[in-house]
Amino acid sequence: MIDDRLVAKIAELFYVQEISQYEIAKKFKFSTAKVCRLIREARYRDIIEFKIKKFDNRSLELEKELEKKYSIREVIIYSNSDSKDNNEDILFNKIGSIAAEYFRRIIEDDLNIALAWGKTLFYFVKNIKIEKKNRVKVFSTLGGANLLTHEYQNNYLVQLLSEKVGGSAYLIYLPLIFDSPVEQFIKKENNIEEFLGSTDKIDYYFHGIGTVSDKARLYPHHGFNQKFLRSLWDKGIVGEVGFNFFNIEGNFIKTEIDNRIVKLDNEQLRKIKNKVAIVCGIEKIVPLKGYLRTGLCDVLITDSETAFSVLEKNNH
Repeated sequence: MIDDRLVAKIAELFYVQEISQYEIAKKFKFSTAKVCRLIREARYRDIIEFKIKKFDNRSLELEKELEKKYSIREVIIYSNSDSKDNNEDILFNKIGSIAAEYFRRIIEDDLNIALAWGKTLFYFVKNIKIEKKNRVKVFSTLGGANLLTHEYQNNYLVQLLSEKVGGSAYLIYLPLIFDSPVEQFIKKENNIEEFLGSTDKIDYYFHGIGTVSDKARLYPHHGFNQKFLRSLWDKGIVGEVGFNFFNIEGNFIKTEIDNRIVKLDNEQLRKIKNKVAIVCGIEKIVPLKGYLRTGLCDVLITDSETAFSVLEKNNH
């Protein structure tokens, strides 16, 4: 069953913004018949009377503003502006639950799905509950042996998601980073190109955004030491997506590890049909702003505090 928040958003697009049912269907990847049914349901669920009953008008306005400013197809915001609970795990769980609801909306047979790594991805996959099994392929996009907490690793998340949806997992059995250049070898080990031919066959890429900070989870490990971290700061780098580093202007910046790391590069990411960023927390504000300027993002799932801060003019 489609949740009330999404039905309200569809009703507003149709009745207030006067967007056609065809355009709404295209935006949410529904059939026009399904959009028509959901608009009717909005009345039966008492979501609309003479006007749309907005569950959180500020969140809907924020979603529209971010979609317009950064040319994002869909923004989904969890409203935490009035929350007095600063527990990080509760926020991650809420964002993960909303991302899982989005996943339930789009999942169908024969999809090709790729994942990155990290805490937000863990809570996203953890919250997925699907009764019907689907014939999907789930791909690793990173190497990753023992660099960080087991449940945040790429291969673990790919395996867990494939088990939950009844799909097939395609794992990368390589470390994240090598001691010497191995670019050609890495390309040969790319299971996406081996099985699909190109990343443009990937339907959805779910990922978080990494910070460039000595407090970030990754940097105390292995080759990511203080010297490397300082080299990123010197280049003006503020964040990374799948270990593709970018500055606040949204430009991707080469680093000393680019030809030693097992990943998809930014051009391969750009070819993917739907890039879904799942991001939350105050430390992600500046990295998210830089990421949105890369033009990669198709769908953004975040919290209202982060969204407000990204839109502030005085924030970089």
